This record gives sequence, structure tokens and C-alpha cells, in this order.
Amino acid sequence: MLEVEGCSVNFGGIRALRDVSIKVSELEIVGIIGPNGAGKTTLFDVISGFRKPDAGQVRFRGVDITGFPDHQRAAAGIARSFQNLGFIRGATVRTNLLAAEHLGARYSATAGILGFPATWADERRLSRRAGTLAEILGLTPLLDHEVDGLPYGLLKRVELAAVLATDPDLVLLDEPTSGMGPAETDDFAAKLLELRRAFQLTVLMIEHHVPFVRAVPSRGGSGLPRHGAAVVAARPPDRRGPAGRGGPPPGPLRDRAPPERPRPARSLVRGVRGGAPGAPRPERSG
Repeated sequence: MLEVEGCSVNFGGIRALRDVSIKVSELEIVGIIGPNGAGKTTLFDVISGFRKPDAGQVRFRGVDITGFPDHQRAAAGIARSFQNLGFIRGATVRTNLLAAEHLGARYSATAGILGFPATWADERRLSRRAGTLAEILGLTPLLDHEVDGLPYGLLKRVELAAVLATDPDLVLLDEPTSGMGPAETDDFAAKLLELRRAFQLTVLMIEHHVPFVRAVPSRGGSGLPRHGAAVVAARPPDRRGPAGRGGPPPGPLRDRAPPERPRPARSLVRGVRGGAPGAPRPERSG
């Protein structure tokens, strides 16, 4: 799914990345561990389009996206979390999730401004989907609470829900368990495996918590050579079932994933397609 080949990034005389290559296959969970300054977040910047590498290529589903801006990569199915949480301050959890769903809106900006009936129908669809995501992550009681003042552990869950609201294929998680206690970390590890199965996700994550990384990924990989940051990856789940999909998700996620699968073609980025081959793209009204 994702291939980074020979990427280098320089900040003046400092080389943050040097000839870094990594490959992430469909439905894997890949963990990157290493000391501060190893270039892990810089690698995420390169993959997500926040920074163009000085050398090397980034390919997503076989397409060279090295020159694509971040919004096109998001439209192609790449979503990312950050070390520093970023929300709409003063807004509710529901509003933040709806804002993250803007790529899924099936109406144009003009239709939204004029308030066409189809706009309101689609807003109700998006609101139901946001509610389902909140239920899956245990956030339903907080939907109408402002994000300001929520405990850090809950904010991390809201951030994960916002990432899922973009309907991604590849999720980049930057230190997802930072600020969590042991019990919260164990719960997040189990939840991540369930979400991977329910949403058919591929996950690349930066993490310092070694027990968490050991609990999720399970096989060795390559590394960031200069600084010795290691890369480990989980085997993809069994894909038995119709159309190569796995069976129903285990545990509480069974039958609760938002009904967006199979997703429409990623036609905003030519040649990058997610979901079922040939699936039609929803028409935008207006």
C-alpha cells in the first residue's frame, strides 16, 4: 500500500532523514520506535505531504504522490494524528467530528451556502456517522461537550475518532498512547486491533511505549539507519471471506462500523483508488 524509497530531508546542515525506505502492506500495523531526534515525525511529514523530501519518492497504492499536497493525500485515503492535539477550540466533540467529515460531503460549497434540501439530508447522514464513531470509541455522552477542558486521555480518543471520520485507508498515528496510563494503553491496543479489522485499516505509528508496540506489531522490519529507529509490523488479519475481506469484526465492533464500505473510488487523486474496484463516486448536488 505505502512505499517510501530513499527519502532524505535536510534542515540546513542537519540531516533529519537519510536514505530512508519503508514498505507497509495492506492491513498491516507498523510501529516505528526510536529516540527523540531520530526523524520519525519528519518521516510522517513526508508521507502526509506536510514536507517535500530533498530526495526520494513516496508511493501510495503504486502511484507516486511525492509532489501531491496534503489535501490530495487526505482525499486519497491517508489520515494523520499529531503529537500536539489540534481541535476547533470552543466547539463540541460533535462539531469537531463533523468538520473532519468534510471530504465525505456529497454537496458542493454553493449548495451548502444556499441550503438546498439535499444539503440537509447529507448533513443528517454525516451526523449519524459521527454518532456511530462516537459510540464505537465510547464518546457518546461527550458529543455535546466542548473539547476545551476534557481530560487528555479523552481528547486522544476524540482525535482518533476525527481521524476515522475522514474515512481513511492508511492511518498515521504519532505517539497515540502519550499521556495514557497502563490500563488506558492496554485498552487502546485492543481497540486498535478491533478498529483495524472493522474499518479495514492499515496503520503506521510512532510510539515510545515499547510494551504497547510489542503488544500490537509482531514481526521485524527495516529501520531509520542513521539514528537506529526500529520498525516492526503486525501481520495482516486473515482475509478469508467474500471479495477477499475478513469475516465480521470481533467483539463490540460487530455490525457497528459506519455503513460507508465499500467506499467510493478515490477519484480526486487520479490512479489512487480505495475500497471496491470500480465503486462509483457519490455525486455532489448543486
